[in-house]
Amino acid sequence: MAHPLSGSTKPIEAASLRRKTTAKSNAPRANVYEGLFDAGYRSDIAPQLVDELIKVFSFDVDFQRTVSAGDLLEVFYAETGEEEASTDPELLYTSISLHGETRRFYRFRTPDDGVVDFYDETGKSAKKFLMRKPMARGVFRSGFGGRRHPLLGYSRPTNGVDWAAPRGTPIFASGNGTVEEIGWKSGYGRWILIRHANGYETGYGHQSGFASGLKEGSRVRQGQVIGYVGSTGLSTGPHLHYE
Repeated sequence: MAHPLSGSTKPIEAASLRRKTTAKSNAPRANVYEGLFDAGYRSDIAPQLVDELIKVFSFDVDFQRTVSAGDLLEVFYAETGEEEASTDPELLYTSISLHGETRRFYRFRTPDDGVVDFYDETGKSAKKFLMRKPMARGVFRSGFGGRRHPLLGYSRPTNGVDWAAPRGTPIFASGNGTVEEIGWKSGYGRWILIRHANGYETGYGHQSGFASGLKEGSRVRQGQVIGYVGSTGLSTGPHLHYE
């Protein structure tokens, strides 16, 4: 369903997520993360708008999955935001079609508290309570349970999962909450613990650094950058240990 909007809005034709490659059949295919940026570049979508798309899709889309023929991105946005002083484009609607499955999200401001979020056609928020993977990029390396520690040389139980990613990759808060701990923590290296609602907590280890201004007691929102992937503490390479 489409509604006529003022001239400040700009629809983008469905853009293929398939990155141009050489004619060789064995040329590497882009993953979804790369495809989003490539489609945005070819459609003249502002980089900050692509960053917004990454946040909207990050709760449902595996960005490491390779793109295929027919995968599409649709974007509808206002050239300037609601605030008079704003010059940043404002995302109003987007959809992504991957491997025959389409997800659509619409911008909506709730009238009671004025919070802006994105919802699908059934009214469900694009955001989940806690993110399974608090980063846009990263390769799953190990899961819960006992495993042999590569540096200590013996097996012990682990309460988290490891996501390997290049040093400096942004790490997101997996949900709204309050920073309970931030600093150096033994084998975890640079570590952040966030307290969420209903007694839940999430921990982020081996970071190379923290986001500017973050401290104990800071309130964070889901998807906010809190730090960056590193290899501090007992670590054999850059990755995020996430509990």
